[in-house]
Amino acid sequence: LEHCAICHGENADGQGPRRPSLSPPPANFRDPSWHVRSSSARTWQIVRDGKPGTPMPSWKPVLSPSETWDVVAYLHSVAGEPRGPGT
Repeated sequence: LEHCAICHGENADGQGPRRPSLSPPPANFRDPSWHVRSSSARTWQIVRDGKPGTPMPSWKPVLSPSETWDVVAYLHSVAGEPRGPGT
């Protein structure tokens, strides 16, 4: 809530107050398709280093490696179960 909700929303659904001004918009971590496309290692790297070409900043100066893994675990837990084709 302290660092991420302003963009990603309090429910991690990409609907934070800054969303309208961001391009591309923030990720919706509740979307099961996000979970299918995103490995924990890649998510960790994006949180630590930011994502070039997007508004996603690096949180390396703010979050320890352990705290970053906690964020990754949370993000992957809210996505729900991945859905296969036709479900």
